[in-house]
Amino acid sequence: MGVVINEFEVLAEPQRAAKADEAGKEGEAPAKIDLHDLQVAQRELERCALRLWAH
Repeated sequence: MGVVINEFEVLAEPQRAAKADEAGKEGEAPAKIDLHDLQVAQRELERCALRLWAH
């Protein structure tokens, strides 16, 4: 069932059984994140935090 937020309809993605099986495995390391992607994400989080702090 979709949920309407403002003028957009939000639909949940159907979860696959394979994803549930992968999430249930213990002892597996998460996928490695590229260093550049990590730095970009950190900068974005810092930018958002500074904007919230300014208000």
